[in-house]
Amino acid sequence: MAMIADMAADIGMRIARRRQQLRLTQEELAARLGVSKSTVANWERNKHFPKRKQGAVEEVLGFSLDEPPPVPAVPPRLVETIRATLPLEDQERAIEALRRELAGEPHAPTGPGGAAGSYDPPRRAG
Repeated sequence: MAMIADMAADIGMRIARRRQQLRLTQEELAARLGVSKSTVANWERNKHFPKRKQGAVEEVLGFSLDEPPPVPAVPPRLVETIRATLPLEDQERAIEALRRELAGEPHAPTGPGGAAGSYDPPRRAG
């Protein structure tokens, strides 16, 4: 159930991000969909879900609102570099932090010893 709520909360952000990638203003997207600018703003703030316009939104933006966004892959050469340069105990955290960055996910706060999904590289003595 939590995954469905997370996905629903993510839809507004996905709409906004894709609109920006397409270099559309809220007003331009609204005009293409036959709705008001405030309607698009409400979708992007997760105040409303575009039920009646879902098909049109999906067609204009080019993704399904019903499916979770794809998980971005960390480029293999970057994974190789991480594995070649970081200590073994830091590698997976660094790769996961990079994946989250590529996905545009917010950074997890870091506390003593770091938090899951975050990575603070060791400082080199100089």
